[in-house]
Parts: sequence; structure tokens; C-alpha cells
Amino acid sequence: DNVIKIADNKYIYYGPTAANSFKPYFTVKFDAHGGTGSMSNQYIVYGVQTNLTANTFKNSGYTFNGWYAKRDDGTWLVKDKNGNTSWQTKAPEGGSYVKYTDKGSVAWTAPAGHTVTMYAQWKQVNEKYWWPIGSTTTTTVNGKLFATGTPVSTYISSGYGYRTLKGEYQFHAAIDITAANIANKYVIASKSGVVVISEYQSLWGHTIVIKHDDGKYTRYAHLNSRTVTKGESVQQGQVIGKVGSTGNSTGPHLDFRIFKNGNDTSFYINNAENPLNYVSATNARPR
Repeated sequence: DNVIKIADNKYIYYGPTAANSFKPYFTVKFDAHGGTGSMSNQYIVYGVQTNLTANTFKNSGYTFNGWYAKRDDGTWLVKDKNGNTSWQTKAPEGGSYVKYTDKGSVAWTAPAGHTVTMYAQWKQVNEKYWWPIGSTTTTTVNGKLFATGTPVSTYISSGYGYRTLKGEYQFHAAIDITAANIANKYVIASKSGVVVISEYQSLWGHTIVIKHDDGKYTRYAHLNSRTVTKGESVQQGQVIGKVGSTGNSTGPHLDFRIFKNGNDTSFYINNAENPLNYVSATNARPR
């Protein structure tokens, strides 16, 4: 999990490859049998011993995002759409992971017969959009698959704007990303957010729409498969599906769109923006 152990029960997660190469989210792990987790312990940050606080990484562009609880059987404390809590491997559709927002410390009670590990998480502020095609190499963090390395080589087969398709002159509000062997390559979340649509649609095939904290939405269509569900929080670089040719498609490709607004269920061409104003294959993972 790219977790570096500093001392007994003290870990710092730097990921994905180096101490100064953070993911959009990173996590500090606290092992305990129940009780209180505190960030007042001594940690090594950038080679300097320091007291870890909610503001430790502020100057690096990260804000404290809360605490999460994981049980020793690999399940997380989650709540369903009605607010009922339970221990599950992932948050249910329409639900979420239980997040404690107290800064600096958090108290919890370990379930009978189990131990609990608490994770303090920081979130990158003002994420830039990433190219939505993933790398062939992957890492797994907290049960989620990431493909944040150099994306597989692709090209745009149809750009944003007017085009003639099957004899009809029409506006194309997407970029179509493809390659000779693009089928089943990883598709990643271009930016962190919440999944508002994850379903099969007759025209677009397997489709995912993610709502982001800047009010915009990204849509990923014609997928071969989906690995996230409606209501699930996803992190930038997380694998959400694989490239396919489902729905009304002429061949394997990713139909990628960005909408400046929506209502979580309806998205229109006049709300679409040119994705190339936000993403680039030559600068695929901007910071």
C-alpha cells in the first residue's frame, strides 16, 4: 500500500512512488485496539521529525479530510442512504463511508472481538483534471484500484465540435479517445468526486457520471464494464471502468465529456465544454 513504517504503530502514506509524490488523497494509519487516535505523535515528514497536525500539509496544498475506520477483517464503517451504519467492504449504493471530521484526534469503540485501525486523510485542494485513460500499472490503496502512472498511448478519433457521422451533420460534445488496442484499458476518474450515474444506457452503453466539487461533471461512456456505483465517492486516478464499445458505438473508444453544470440526472449539449480546455494527453497528470 506504499505505507512507510516509521516506528511501532506509526505510519505515513506518501504514495504512489516517492515521499514527495502525493496522490490527490493520502492517509496516515493509526493502529489501535480502540480508544483515541491522536495526531500528536512524532512522525517523519520530508525527513524532519514533527508533530503531525491537521495543518501539517497545508503549505503543500492539502486540507484535512477526516478520519475513517477499518476493522481487522478488512471491512469499513459505512452508512446506507438512510443513515444506518454497518461494517462493509465498500460503501453501499446511495450511502457513504462514515467520516469523523474532528481535527487532531478522534475517539471510537472497537466492535466486540475486533480491532480497529483509524485513517486520518488529507485531500488535495484545487485538483486539476487528469487525462481519463489509466496506466497499465496499478496500485491498491484502502481497497481501491488506482492507475495513476503514464497512460497508455491513445489518440483522439473525433474531437469536440461539429462532425458528420453516418451521413448526419451534428454537434459532438465530447472527445473520443481510442487506440489500436484500447479495449479493456483502464478508465480513471479525471478528478475526485461523487458518482451520480452508473448505469447501462441504450445509446451510450455502460456510462458513469461524476460530480466534482467545482460544480462540473465528467461523463465516461461506451465502457465495457463499470467498477463504481451511484453515490460512491471516488478519488482522482481511481479505476472506474474499462474502455469498451457498448451502446451505439462504431468501435472501442472512450466518449469523454465535461459539463459545466447539471442536475445529477440530466445533461445537455449547451452545458458541455470542450474537454481539451481541461485535459491533455501530453500533460496527463498535472499538479
